[in-house]
Amino acid sequence: MVTEAGVLERVPGAGRREVYELTAKGVSLWPVVRSLTAWGDEHYASAGPRRIFRHAADNAPVTADGRCTTCGTTVEVQDILVSPGPGLEPPADDDDLVTVALYRPHRLLRPLRE
Repeated sequence: MVTEAGVLERVPGAGRREVYELTAKGVSLWPVVRSLTAWGDEHYASAGPRRIFRHAADNAPVTADGRCTTCGTTVEVQDILVSPGPGLEPPADDDDLVTVALYRPHRLLRPLRE
């Protein structure tokens, strides 16, 4: 359904595998995803936000509306670092590889590696 909507596209991966990549249309959904994340943190994360979003250029927090708290610029999605916040529990020993990888700080829109 998301491929038909133009949010993701199938592209050749390693070997005979195909992978999915975000299209420009998919990337443009980031403000909505960020707002929903902020809303969930405000109403359901009693221990604090599950993830912290920072501007890669200066490591400053990014507000729910996408602005850097230090330089004031609107931060492009590819320039956002995401790290675990106080409300995100560490992965368990038997958690899947994606859960473990998402717990480590990473840059948005870059593939996660083991």
